[in-house]
Formats: sequence, structure tokens, C-alpha cells
Amino acid sequence: MKSIFVTTPDNIKVEYRLAGAGSRLGAAVVDTAIQFSGFLIITLVAIWVMFDFNDSQFLPSWERFANVAAVALFLYFAIFLGYFLVFEIVMKGQTPGKRLFGLRTIRANGQPITFIQSIIRNVIRVSIDNVGIGLIMMILNKNHLRLGDILAGTIVISENPSKYKSESLLWRPGMDDTEIRPTISSNYPITITYEEYEIIKDYFSRKNEFIESGKYAETRVREYFAQKFEIDMSAVDEGFLKQIMDEYSKY
Repeated sequence: MKSIFVTTPDNIKVEYRLAGAGSRLGAAVVDTAIQFSGFLIITLVAIWVMFDFNDSQFLPSWERFANVAAVALFLYFAIFLGYFLVFEIVMKGQTPGKRLFGLRTIRANGQPITFIQSIIRNVIRVSIDNVGIGLIMMILNKNHLRLGDILAGTIVISENPSKYKSESLLWRPGMDDTEIRPTISSNYPITITYEEYEIIKDYFSRKNEFIESGKYAETRVREYFAQKFEIDMSAVDEGFLKQIMDEYSKY
């Protein structure tokens, strides 16, 4: 499975595993099946409401037919367009199909998808990509992007975690390891650079902007400092990181 490196607005380099065309197609089949289940339920309810089976005449009036048909068409359209839009926002880039296959849509800079981007990619989905162009583009495009992804500036990743390098995640342009403050009083002899302090501070200030409230970013930060101080990763929790940040800021 192909990987792609993304540099976030925080100048943090993260490696993502791109979703393949096969897994994306499988997720789309699941989501389409759920949509058609909704269409079927709406149709059956509309038929039940439209026809009064207790009426000896049986046939519906034109007024009832028009009202029920209008509501049904509105619900069809809402499911057709709104299904992906609502789930991508509520589930932070996922739909039931994508969750089943371990996929997620994110912005090209690694941040969660926005409402506007979801609108763009899903309008293109129903107007162009659904006629087969999307599948052709996913197969031919090296990053498996359909037209909606390209225009919206999004990518679809696999959330099966790959092996990340802590140093690549925490690398920043111009990072200087030579500036070291005094040892911080704690359970461990800790010395950190100014840039490392800024990384921890940045992580806490932007934690909620990351996917899944920073779960992956937190793991990489913990791996880095566990390796740096040669301690078990379980000891590098949020309390430990906050202590480093708070104690360091006193100097």
C-alpha cells in the first residue's frame, strides 16, 4: 500500500497510508447499499401512506398522491446527496462504509475535512464521479484520487497504522538541537531543547484540530520523548508532557 508524507500547518511531517482503489470501491459499495436500503424504506412507507387499504375505492386522490410523492422525492434527494455529507462531518471524514474498511477522508495537509470541502467532493461525486469517471481516475491517479478529491483538496487514507519515525514527525525546518536549558526537576533527569518545548506546547494548543483529537499525534510525540529519555512509553503520558512544558517555561 502506497504511503504519502504530509507536512501539516505546524511543520510536522506525517506519513499516511493511502487507501487503494479496491478498498475505496468496497466502502462505496457498502455505503450505496445503505443508501438503497433507505430508498426502499421510503418507497414502502410512501406506498402505504398513498394508498388507503381500508378504502373501498382503494385508489389515492391526486392531492394525496402529489403530497406523498413530493415528500418521498425530497427524502430521496436528501439521502442521495446528504448521506456522505452528514457522515463525513459527524464521523470526521468517515462513512459507515469507510469505517468498515478502515478508511478516512482528510485534507491534503493532514487536518480533518471541512464542511465546504465535503460539499465540493460530494457534489462532484453525484454529478460526475458516479458515472464511472471517479473509478477510472482512482485507478489511473498515482494517489488514487477521484475528481472530487482533487478539486476539494482531500485524500483518503487507511487508518491501519504504519510504522512512523518519531524524528520525521517532530522535524521542523531550522530545528536546532544545540540550545539546551537546565535539567528539570522530576522523576527523570530531563533536558530538552527550545524546539522540543515548542513542539509540546504546539501539540497541546492544537490537539483538537488533529484527527481523533490528536490520538496519532500524541502517540508520535510520546514515542519521541520515550526514545529521547530512554524510558518506557507508558511513562510519557499527558501529565508527563505537561510537567515538562510547565517546568521548562519557568526558566
